[in-house]
Amino acid sequence: MEQKQRISQRVVIIAAILSGLLTLLSGAVQASSPGNIISGEESAKINKIAPEVQQVLSSLQADEITTVIVRLKAQANLLAITDRNRRIRIEKVINALQNMANATQNRIEALLRSRAAEGKVDQFESFWVFNGLAVTATADVIAELAALPEVDTITPNTTIQAPAPQTAGGTPEPNLAKVNAPAMWSLGFRGQGIVVANMDTGVNVTHPDLAAQWRGGSNSWFDPNGQHPTTPIDFDGHGTWTMGTMVGRDAGGSAIGVAPEAQWIAVKIFNDQGSATVAGIHAGYQWLLDPDGNPATDDTPHVVNNSWTYS
Repeated sequence: MEQKQRISQRVVIIAAILSGLLTLLSGAVQASSPGNIISGEESAKINKIAPEVQQVLSSLQADEITTVIVRLKAQANLLAITDRNRRIRIEKVINALQNMANATQNRIEALLRSRAAEGKVDQFESFWVFNGLAVTATADVIAELAALPEVDTITPNTTIQAPAPQTAGGTPEPNLAKVNAPAMWSLGFRGQGIVVANMDTGVNVTHPDLAAQWRGGSNSWFDPNGQHPTTPIDFDGHGTWTMGTMVGRDAGGSAIGVAPEAQWIAVKIFNDQGSATVAGIHAGYQWLLDPDGNPATDDTPHVVNNSWTYS
């Protein structure tokens, strides 16, 4: 009797184990069914697309579009460029970046032109400064880009708001003293031969503390938004304020900026409505590296200032 009871208990235990195994197997079969499985290729494609972009894509209708930043895996080896001559070094950097972009973006550009003919791509802009593109297209085209092996990441074309407006001028002497600028001036270092740039809300070129220091010419001002293509302007005041901190001098000739004898150029990344995009900022950086479009000329700024936040 006792032996039969032990056998019965074993049967119950074995039945419970088998039941558990069948449940697990059933779950495994269900998970591996064609409707639920995610292939390695599909997983890799999803991992390239930033979560914020995935969320936007999931809400788009078939004919709706969004703008994304597509970064390629291949990048130029700039650390190998070690020339001491600044002009030659910059020329080699520009050439290396442009050559890499030309060698790796052809297939993507051809695909985008083809999809544009189908009405699925509104526009795209190629960048050599980071080897990538800004693409405005439908969700299926963006997914198609993510499937390409040369694509590294697809991130949002985030919009950034301009800093709070500022009034240029005032009494900056405490700021100058804190960075020990007067001591450098006494040694003869006042910014001579240096070109500084800012990427901001623009610069008021008629401001008396800044007018004389603008380098001038088409290689000294860039508005990626296309609202003011030729003449520096600033409706906000923040960019003028930061430029004054760098190179300003008052109408009488006294220094109110750290490097009052330096020249300035500028990129107006924030539009007249007070917003900038990642694509516009990339365009600004690319222009600053080669303002006149000729890598052999020495018109790249020595210093670039950005005084805005991005989170």
